[in-house]
Amino acid sequence: MKTIIKRILISILAIFILFLMWITGFPYPFYLNNYHAHQFGKQLTRLELPPQTVKIGHVYTAYGNLVGQSNKGGYFAGILVQSNLSLDQLSQYYSTYKIKPAEPPYHFPIDVEVFIIKGLNIKSPDSLDAMPFKNKLTLSPRWFGISSKEAKKLSENLYMIYSFDSPYKANDIRCY
Repeated sequence: MKTIIKRILISILAIFILFLMWITGFPYPFYLNNYHAHQFGKQLTRLELPPQTVKIGHVYTAYGNLVGQSNKGGYFAGILVQSNLSLDQLSQYYSTYKIKPAEPPYHFPIDVEVFIIKGLNIKSPDSLDAMPFKNKLTLSPRWFGISSKEAKKLSENLYMIYSFDSPYKANDIRCY
Protein backbone atom coordinates (compact mmCIF):
# COMPACT_ATOMS: atom_id res chain seq x y z
CA MET A 1 0.00 0.00 0.00
CA LYS A 2 2.85 2.42 0.86
CA THR A 3 4.56 1.81 -2.50
CA ILE A 4 1.32 2.59 -4.36
CA ILE A 5 0.90 5.87 -2.45
CA LYS A 6 4.58 6.70 -3.08
CA ARG A 7 4.18 6.08 -6.81
CA ILE A 8 1.02 8.19 -6.94
CA LEU A 9 2.72 11.08 -5.12
CA ILE A 10 5.80 10.88 -7.36
CA SER A 11 3.55 10.82 -10.44
CA ILE A 12 1.58 13.84 -9.20
CA LEU A 13 4.84 15.70 -8.47
CA ALA A 14 6.25 14.85 -11.90
CA ILE A 15 3.04 16.00 -13.61
CA PHE A 16 3.10 19.21 -11.56
CA ILE A 17 6.75 19.91 -12.53
CA LEU A 18 5.98 19.22 -16.21
CA PHE A 19 2.95 21.53 -15.95
CA LEU A 20 5.13 24.32 -14.50
CA MET A 21 7.68 23.82 -17.26
CA TRP A 22 4.92 23.99 -19.84
CA ILE A 23 3.51 27.21 -18.37
CA THR A 24 6.90 28.96 -18.10
CA GLY A 25 8.01 27.69 -21.50
CA PHE A 26 11.22 26.18 -20.16
CA PRO A 27 13.28 24.89 -21.96
CA TYR A 28 11.43 25.67 -25.18
CA PRO A 29 12.72 29.28 -25.62
CA PHE A 30 16.30 28.10 -25.15
CA TYR A 31 16.04 25.58 -27.98
CA LEU A 32 13.97 27.89 -30.16
CA ASN A 33 16.52 30.71 -29.83
CA ASN A 34 19.36 28.29 -30.62
CA TYR A 35 17.45 27.18 -33.72
CA HIS A 36 16.92 30.81 -34.84
CA ALA A 37 20.62 31.58 -34.23
CA HIS A 38 21.64 28.54 -36.27
CA GLN A 39 19.34 29.52 -39.16
CA PHE A 40 20.60 33.11 -38.99
CA GLY A 41 24.21 31.88 -39.22
CA LYS A 42 23.45 29.48 -42.06
CA GLN A 43 22.59 32.46 -44.22
CA LEU A 44 26.18 33.73 -43.92
CA THR A 45 27.59 30.41 -45.11
CA ARG A 46 25.38 30.56 -48.20
CA LEU A 47 26.91 33.87 -49.35
CA GLU A 48 29.50 33.53 -52.08
CA LEU A 49 33.03 34.40 -51.07
CA PRO A 50 34.78 37.08 -53.11
CA PRO A 51 37.83 36.12 -55.18
CA GLN A 52 41.13 35.55 -53.33
CA THR A 53 39.21 34.77 -50.13
CA VAL A 54 39.13 31.57 -48.09
CA LYS A 55 36.74 30.70 -45.27
CA ILE A 56 38.43 29.51 -42.07
CA GLY A 57 36.54 27.14 -39.77
CA HIS A 58 32.77 27.21 -39.52
CA VAL A 59 30.12 29.80 -38.69
CA TYR A 60 29.83 30.94 -35.07
CA THR A 61 26.38 31.89 -33.77
CA ALA A 62 25.25 33.28 -30.43
CA TYR A 63 22.06 34.44 -28.75
CA GLY A 64 21.69 36.44 -25.57
CA ASN A 65 22.15 39.87 -24.04
CA LEU A 66 24.98 40.78 -26.39
CA VAL A 67 24.79 44.56 -26.02
CA GLY A 68 24.93 45.95 -22.49
CA GLN A 69 22.27 45.78 -19.81
CA SER A 70 19.24 45.91 -22.06
CA ASN A 71 17.32 42.79 -20.95
CA LYS A 72 16.81 42.12 -24.63
CA GLY A 73 17.98 39.25 -26.77
CA GLY A 74 20.16 39.58 -29.83
CA TYR A 75 21.52 37.22 -32.47
CA PHE A 76 25.09 37.21 -33.76
CA ALA A 77 26.57 35.18 -36.62
CA GLY A 78 30.13 35.40 -37.87
CA ILE A 79 32.66 33.61 -40.06
CA LEU A 80 36.41 34.11 -40.27
CA VAL A 81 37.97 34.59 -43.69
CA GLN A 82 41.47 35.17 -44.94
CA SER A 83 41.61 37.43 -48.00
CA ASN A 84 44.07 39.31 -50.19
CA LEU A 85 41.42 41.99 -50.69
CA SER A 86 41.43 45.19 -48.63
CA LEU A 87 38.85 46.03 -45.97
CA ASP A 88 37.24 48.54 -48.35
CA GLN A 89 36.99 45.97 -51.15
CA LEU A 90 35.46 43.38 -48.83
CA SER A 91 33.06 45.92 -47.32
CA GLN A 92 31.96 47.00 -50.78
CA TYR A 93 31.49 43.36 -51.85
CA TYR A 94 29.38 42.45 -48.81
CA SER A 95 27.40 45.72 -48.83
CA THR A 96 25.36 44.25 -51.69
CA TYR A 97 24.19 41.36 -49.48
CA LYS A 98 21.30 41.40 -47.03
CA ILE A 99 20.05 38.50 -44.93
CA LYS A 100 16.75 37.77 -43.25
CA PRO A 101 16.30 38.71 -39.58
CA ALA A 102 16.70 35.89 -37.10
CA GLU A 103 13.03 35.77 -36.06
CA PRO A 104 9.75 36.42 -37.86
CA PRO A 105 8.29 38.82 -38.92
CA TYR A 106 10.95 39.37 -41.57
CA HIS A 107 10.20 43.05 -42.28
CA PHE A 108 13.66 44.55 -42.62
CA PRO A 109 16.70 42.85 -44.13
CA ILE A 110 19.88 42.82 -42.03
CA ASP A 111 23.23 44.12 -43.30
CA VAL A 112 26.30 41.95 -43.57
CA GLU A 113 29.35 43.71 -42.10
CA VAL A 114 33.10 43.18 -42.36
CA PHE A 115 35.48 43.54 -39.44
CA ILE A 116 39.25 43.51 -39.86
CA ILE A 117 41.31 41.63 -37.31
CA LYS A 118 44.76 43.15 -36.88
CA GLY A 119 47.54 42.32 -34.49
CA LEU A 120 46.53 38.71 -34.04
CA ASN A 121 47.99 37.37 -30.83
CA ILE A 122 47.55 33.99 -29.15
CA LYS A 123 47.57 34.41 -25.37
CA SER A 124 46.30 30.97 -24.46
CA PRO A 125 44.99 27.94 -26.32
CA ASP A 126 41.48 29.32 -25.86
CA SER A 127 41.75 32.93 -26.98
CA LEU A 128 42.75 35.05 -29.93
CA ASP A 129 43.22 38.73 -29.21
CA ALA A 130 42.26 40.93 -32.09
CA MET A 131 43.01 44.63 -32.09
CA PRO A 132 40.48 46.27 -34.37
CA PHE A 133 41.33 49.93 -34.57
CA LYS A 134 41.76 50.95 -30.88
CA ASN A 135 39.46 48.44 -29.20
CA LYS A 136 40.40 44.96 -28.13
CA LEU A 137 38.25 41.95 -28.93
CA THR A 138 38.89 38.47 -27.60
CA LEU A 139 37.77 35.60 -29.81
CA SER A 140 38.02 31.92 -29.11
CA PRO A 141 39.33 29.79 -31.99
CA ARG A 142 37.02 27.02 -30.77
CA TRP A 143 34.00 29.19 -31.63
CA PHE A 144 34.92 28.80 -35.28
CA GLY A 145 36.05 25.18 -35.03
CA ILE A 146 39.74 26.05 -35.24
CA SER A 147 42.36 24.29 -33.14
CA SER A 148 45.03 26.27 -31.28
CA LYS A 149 47.70 25.04 -33.67
CA GLU A 150 45.71 26.26 -36.66
CA ALA A 151 45.05 29.59 -34.95
CA LYS A 152 48.78 30.17 -34.43
CA LYS A 153 49.33 29.81 -38.19
CA LEU A 154 46.83 32.59 -38.95
CA SER A 155 48.53 35.91 -39.31
CA GLU A 156 47.71 38.50 -41.92
CA ASN A 157 44.62 39.42 -43.92
CA LEU A 158 42.17 38.00 -41.38
CA TYR A 159 38.62 39.33 -41.37
CA MET A 160 35.35 38.49 -39.68
CA ILE A 161 32.23 38.63 -41.83
CA TYR A 162 29.31 39.03 -39.44
CA SER A 163 25.73 40.07 -38.95
CA PHE A 164 23.95 41.16 -35.79
CA ASP A 165 20.20 41.28 -35.20
CA SER A 166 18.74 42.87 -32.07
CA PRO A 167 16.68 43.52 -29.94
CA TYR A 168 14.16 40.83 -29.23
CA LYS A 169 12.17 40.30 -26.05
CA ALA A 170 14.03 38.53 -23.29
CA ASN A 171 12.50 35.05 -23.22
CA ASP A 172 15.65 33.16 -22.27
CA ILE A 173 17.92 33.11 -19.21
CA ARG A 174 20.82 34.24 -21.42
CA CYS A 175 19.21 37.70 -21.77
CA TYR A 176 19.54 38.72 -18.13
